[in-house]
Amino acid sequence: MRMNLRQILITSTALAVLGGFVADMGGFATDVASAASNDSSTAAPPAAASPKVERPAVAQRAAPTMAQRVEQRITKMHTSLHITPAQQPQWDQFAQVMRDNALRMEQIMQQQAATLGKMSALEQMHAYAQIADEHAKDVRALIPPFQSLYASMSDAQKGAADQMFRDEAEHGRHERHR
Repeated sequence: MRMNLRQILITSTALAVLGGFVADMGGFATDVASAASNDSSTAAPPAAASPKVERPAVAQRAAPTMAQRVEQRITKMHTSLHITPAQQPQWDQFAQVMRDNALRMEQIMQQQAATLGKMSALEQMHAYAQIADEHAKDVRALIPPFQSLYASMSDAQKGAADQMFRDEAEHGRHERHR
């Protein structure tokens, strides 16, 4: 089965072990596709390519940026995990890594979006490999601050975090089958 970069990026997004924890990657593939579709220098895909799903212009403007999605995710997690004042320093380190990951990934996406329509299949595979490598780096960067935070959590907080991770993994499995 032939997959274009957008499809590969969507698949890689669904495979992200930590789902939303890796810079809220759930929307980054859409951001790449939107950026590419907004790039006037991007060539149209060949007719044999799978149909492109276009978002209305209003939806494109209204869509939150990656940074906004990460901030929303950080706020939601902070609330769901009932982070205490004593845990705030560990939380702040974890949240900063999420922000840093989002910034790096957004920069990579912008670079790739600029040339997306001109990439050969081989170049798309290399681009996919770069994104997959960055996902892995992002997850590895999140582990130490999360480990410190997790160690400071009560049993109830750990249970909530465990469930959150399970839910994200389940959501990822469903996304792959759409």
